[in-house]
Amino acid sequence: FAAGSNEVILSGRRNFFYAYDLGRSAVMRISGITGKKEKSLENFVLSPDGKYIMFLGNNGYVIMVDRKTRRWVGDLKMNGSIRALSFSPDGTELFGVGGSGEVYAWDTRRRRLLYRHADIGCINATTVAASNDFYACGSDTGVVNIYRRSPAELGVSKNPVKALMSLTTRTDVLRFNHDGQILALGSRMQKDSFRLVHLPSM
Repeated sequence: FAAGSNEVILSGRRNFFYAYDLGRSAVMRISGITGKKEKSLENFVLSPDGKYIMFLGNNGYVIMVDRKTRRWVGDLKMNGSIRALSFSPDGTELFGVGGSGEVYAWDTRRRRLLYRHADIGCINATTVAASNDFYACGSDTGVVNIYRRSPAELGVSKNPVKALMSLTTRTDVLRFNHDGQILALGSRMQKDSFRLVHLPSM
């Protein structure tokens, strides 16, 4: 659901996506992204202000599309494959993780990389989530690392403030609640694999 509008963005394992206008009960099919040859547009995130759609493309590309015009406006790039994206609540930063075991943080206003660092102990990242104060990265081993959001430089390593070992199978879900006090983490691979973490006390 796009913030500030009545529009819902829908996609699947196809090279096109849909925009559904709730007010008019009208569906528009958008036949791919001009200038891009993506076979699937199934994975994406919407910016908090509803202005951009960020599709997870091939070869580590993040494809930035203007939601209103449906036009491609730029790319962000990371090494290796990209598995998950998450905006900061204010929309100024975009976090990405992938097969390289690194975390990338981009400035969405200038469309440039702010910093990247290794996700400690991670080989294959699966999901990422961000709040005003923290960001969390999940992996295929179930380990979730929590990092404090703070200015960093390219090439400077960061250590997690907490490594959560309560899941034993792949982390599929990471979500912060509205004020960033609670982090939910879960795995679809095993029954009852769901945890809530209190961030102030860790």
